[in-house]
Amino acid sequence: MASPDNLECVQMVGELKVEGGETLMKLIGNILWFVLAGFWLAVGWLFWALLLTVTIVGLPFGL
Repeated sequence: MASPDNLECVQMVGELKVEGGETLMKLIGNILWFVLAGFWLAVGWLFWALLLTVTIVGLPFGL
């Protein structure tokens, strides 16, 4: 019995379905995006919003 090569394994993983019809690869990509970029972008926006609300001029932009 021959084992599948790497390309076939990647194709098989990409075809696995999870609830809602999304592929497993999309789910993994969404999780990686959230952890590596999305969360830190949200923290950055929150930091600047808090900083702007300290000043009178920046208050409208911070809210």
